[in-house]
Amino acid sequence: MAATYDIGNKVRFTGTFTDPLNDDDATDPSSVYCSIRTPSNVTTTYQYGVDSEVNKSSTGIYYIDVALSSDGTWYVRWWGKDAAGTTSVAEEVAIKCVAHQAV
Repeated sequence: MAATYDIGNKVRFTGTFTDPLNDDDATDPSSVYCSIRTPSNVTTTYQYGVDSEVNKSSTGIYYIDVALSSDGTWYVRWWGKDAAGTTSVAEEVAIKCVAHQAV
């Protein structure tokens, strides 16, 4: 079940990359991407080191803060590519944003 938030909330999404061949130790892919799809089906992709929205906490851990501007389901997907171009998916998340009327 998706988490629920209000319009206007800022939500931090984290992508964690690990190496399954090395005891799941945290690892940095050569390239890190985060795609966000809004309820109106608009997808924006950000790349670490290119887009300032994507930040790195520590080895293998990246985050993006998103202000939820409309109600509906938002989807977030983190993935990375190694030097050979192999893609690995770190996280896929869906959240529900609901509009509340002022009383």
